[in-house]
Amino acid sequence: MTRYTPLWLQSGSYAGSQDRRLLGALWPAAASSGCAVSPGTAAMTVNVAPGSVAVPSQNNTGSTLCASDAQEVVGPLAAAPPSGQSRIDRIICRPRGTDLDGGANNDFIFDFLTGTPATSPAQPTPPAVPAGTATLARILIPGASATIAPANITDERPAGLGVPNPSRAGGPIYHSEYARNAAYNFTATTSLLVFDTVIDDVAGLYNPTTGLYTCPAAGFYQGVAGLAATMAASSSCDVRLQKNGAVLRVLGGMVGNAAVSGKINANTGPIRCAAGDTLAWMIFASVTLAGSPNPANTWMSFDYLGPGI
Repeated sequence: MTRYTPLWLQSGSYAGSQDRRLLGALWPAAASSGCAVSPGTAAMTVNVAPGSVAVPSQNNTGSTLCASDAQEVVGPLAAAPPSGQSRIDRIICRPRGTDLDGGANNDFIFDFLTGTPATSPAQPTPPAVPAGTATLARILIPGASATIAPANITDERPAGLGVPNPSRAGGPIYHSEYARNAAYNFTATTSLLVFDTVIDDVAGLYNPTTGLYTCPAAGFYQGVAGLAATMAASSSCDVRLQKNGAVLRVLGGMVGNAAVSGKINANTGPIRCAAGDTLAWMIFASVTLAGSPNPANTWMSFDYLGPGI
């Protein structure tokens, strides 16, 4: 039996693996805040935003906490496969330590994994995530491409970098709030509302590329949204809440008997969700709808209210 020295005891001495036991108790699975991946300015590179990633170790000694306070460039990735083929790469957070991987480095890096090309119509398979690392994004590399398009980046960041089961006293435990700055038009009957500007999202639970909010814990959630739009004559629209890809609730709406500008306010009320469920805002429009991209008018939020009973 090994009786370890209590952490932070005066005059105590212990290895870094002991701190990892504490971090592993807080974050036994991978978790992150920030660290969103976006295209870089140089060819075949990506940027990783500032943030933190908790990564379970490959030798079962707990978790490492990897933090960066500035944007970092990863790449260049390997050259694209020939035309007619495609490949999926991954962007990962890789802690390095003498007692983790046997190497000489005691740090962490944002790294990339190169996938195996597949010939169309076969779909490429992303590379496996090695033990002791955490995935941040998948990158689709089309054949003969020279740059990385935003639409080809799929967010894979684990959510929920926060102390598990914190007290509910004082209000919501997790809060994500975004607005829309870019102009938009809805031409389909039902379209996903994607908000592109972060107002408050410390835990990084909302993906401004896909429009999906990932629930970090089981319990009750509430969403609130405001949508400003210009209606055409003899048209209608309403806002809907999507859960795991299906419409859950139809909320506020607007009818235009003549061309008119207006605003829809929507409140979901408490919704029970499991950890990993996704929530998203949608709009149903009978005709093409022109939005009003103004953070004061077009915004949304999701709050975790607590575990409930």
